[in-house]
Amino acid sequence: MYTPSSTDSVATPTSLLNFLKDTYGEFYDPCKFNPNFDRATDIDGLSVNWGNLCKDFVFVNPPYSRTMKWVLKSNEHPDITIVYLLKNSTLGSAYYNNLRGPSNMIFLNPHIKFPGYNKKARFSSFLLIRGPTCANVFKFLKL
Repeated sequence: MYTPSSTDSVATPTSLLNFLKDTYGEFYDPCKFNPNFDRATDIDGLSVNWGNLCKDFVFVNPPYSRTMKWVLKSNEHPDITIVYLLKNSTLGSAYYNNLRGPSNMIFLNPHIKFPGYNKKARFSSFLLIRGPTCANVFKFLKL
């Protein structure tokens, strides 16, 4: 029997972080996993200018309850590469309707296992890549 997570904010698997660093280099993460997040004292990554905090590359693993807000933030930064780790669902099509410019997608295979969980996710995931070198390319990656 499947037991859903008590939160929609989870850490990114190390293997995926290593792939991103090997592919794109060091990155800024405006949405770092923090199980003790306190809105009163922590900076909300949606409220800052990512271009001022990074040179070339941003990685975002957004909470699934607020994915659209995070994805639309890429429209504010067309000159930097932004990679999102997203849940592959039928809701995903809503993101694309609101994006300006091309995107690349990398579908991850098999389903990934998030840190702190004993089993792989029931859903598939993909990387949505936004930025100046994107050309509406779709790929598959086995981790």
